[in-house]
Amino acid sequence: DGEAGYARILSILESKEKIPSISKIGDYYYNFWTSAENPRGLLRRVKSLEEFRAAEPDWEVVLDVDALGKAEDASWVYKGSASRRVYDANNKLVGSPTRTLVSLSPGGSDAIVRREFDLISKKFVDASESPFRLDKPSKSRCSWLDEDTLYLGADLGAEGDMTSSGYPRRVREWTRGTAPEDAPIVFEGEDGDVSVGAYLSRSRGHAFEWRYRTTSFYTSKRWVRRHVAARDAPWRALEDLGFPDDASVSHLGESLLVDNRTPIEAGGETYPAGSYLAVDFDDVVAHGLKGASVKALFVPTPTTSLAGVSSTKDRLVLKVLDDVKTRLVFLEANTWLDAGSEAEAQIRGISLSAVDAEESNDYFLRSSTYLEPSTLKLGDAKAGAAGLAAAEPLKALPAFFDASGMEAFQGRATSKDGTEIPYFCVRTKGAAATAPCLLYGYGGFEISQSPGYVATIGAGWLERGGTYVVANIRGGGEYGPTWHQAAKKEKRHVCVEDFAAVAEHLAASGVATPGTLGVRGGSNGGLLVGNFYVQRPELVAAVVCAVPLLDMKRYSHLLAGASWRAEYGDPDT
Repeated sequence: DGEAGYARILSILESKEKIPSISKIGDYYYNFWTSAENPRGLLRRVKSLEEFRAAEPDWEVVLDVDALGKAEDASWVYKGSASRRVYDANNKLVGSPTRTLVSLSPGGSDAIVRREFDLISKKFVDASESPFRLDKPSKSRCSWLDEDTLYLGADLGAEGDMTSSGYPRRVREWTRGTAPEDAPIVFEGEDGDVSVGAYLSRSRGHAFEWRYRTTSFYTSKRWVRRHVAARDAPWRALEDLGFPDDASVSHLGESLLVDNRTPIEAGGETYPAGSYLAVDFDDVVAHGLKGASVKALFVPTPTTSLAGVSSTKDRLVLKVLDDVKTRLVFLEANTWLDAGSEAEAQIRGISLSAVDAEESNDYFLRSSTYLEPSTLKLGDAKAGAAGLAAAEPLKALPAFFDASGMEAFQGRATSKDGTEIPYFCVRTKGAAATAPCLLYGYGGFEISQSPGYVATIGAGWLERGGTYVVANIRGGGEYGPTWHQAAKKEKRHVCVEDFAAVAEHLAASGVATPGTLGVRGGSNGGLLVGNFYVQRPELVAAVVCAVPLLDMKRYSHLLAGASWRAEYGDPDT
């Protein structure tokens, strides 16, 4: 039985039944694909959505990473690419990208090399054409400024190139045909920063340059200016304009979009943590955030939080969690008025991404539930919520386990301090408490545990009569920044208390017993279940403590551990 179960799960993991994720870059739709035949992967593309709709699309291979590794006798792992886009004076895209900057990791480490790649010849750019190339692996940052210039942050061998967390500390402007170490330093942070960088962003005919110093996992100091041909626009420190360091700031057209982690004063009002605000760039420069005209696009309630944002040509789409169920909100991109939002939240996993945010209102929609496999659809954002049901199916996964006779529902436990903790339970309908039960938790870094199809859990656990429970404990992002902050640093014990409350509720409600309950967590979740077992061993019969972060005395000195002090606290102080 064990061997058969192992073989079945392995077959699921190695199955060719996967939905290709595609991104429109210029005239093509790109996908990176791994398989048993190509374990390191193929960067490939099709010319149209019509071709992608085919049961077996005619993929054109752009880069074969397995073949590259074999030819160079290297263990390359693909880490993504950044296409070089060309724009006119009005910041409108011209033509289709012909170059991209490919990132490769030796053996899969965090450090990468970068090489410029020709998307027409499908070869790395020849040395005679002065390509951008970084052969020394490091945790580098690169962003295209124009066809022949990059913002660069990398370990180039000089003292002070990297922060104590191992990320870039300096930003250089690297011009084609010059050595990276000779590129002038245009911005520099401090050794104690997590990382330092710069980039150029464009949207709806507007372009901005950004500089940032990430001072902790959740805070950063940022500067912004309009991108003009002369490159002489003044830099504006967001802090001087009234933006708190813990706010995330981006732009859509000429509007800055603000996602605040703590209460913020803007436009004469105070907005709670987890709000989403829009403000005109020139207005905020002239009057500061407090005096500018601000539009609240989302304000959280005790049960809601903002889980994601996507934009199309004429719409802004918000993914809202309401008691950990999802609801999509469609807004007109210029007036910010409601444009046909979903009325009810649903237990599901869902993501929406624009096909071409500058030119189209089409979007790709991925969705699944605990018992229904993933689908990929094509929808029209201008149709609002009505367009979700009318979205065209493009691809769908088969069912990897028999879900007939199963149920998924939401329950609630009460933690030690009286806070209600939601959880999701998936099981055979009416299963007895004698059925083995696996309780999963994470509770950290504001990461939400949303519903979704997990084929290996279904085939290896649910189908065999097991019960599966996911706890939405504090430390995650299910109810926004305040839910996360309630379990940070000296309040970390709250995670364990919440997890224990769910375990106790499962026993009290007849879902499981201490003798049938096992718990699982990995990384930060390993810290959770490790502490849980030490403190409440009477509640559980088995513990899977995967890749745990347990050495809380020394963690800040291990790899990127210094960047986690904002989550756990500093053991050296």
